[in-house]
Amino acid sequence: MTKNKKVQLSSVYMGKAIKKVRISKGLSQEGLGEKIGVGKSHISKLETGIKKNLTLSAIAKIFEAMGSEMFFSITD
Repeated sequence: MTKNKKVQLSSVYMGKAIKKVRISKGLSQEGLGEKIGVGKSHISKLETGIKKNLTLSAIAKIFEAMGSEMFFSITD
């Protein structure tokens, strides 16, 4: 019998990855927010790690909106 293992990424680490890609793509926080249907303050909270417990699908949606593959972004 095997137990399910959870992979947890630090919300701060994920936020830094989001910010790094956003800036490299020339997007403002407001611009990214518009692409995924949230406000600038939500993006700020994501990037600073205040917003926690993001689902994998939410993270994928953010990176997809920026035109980036999540795998490469979180391993850089």
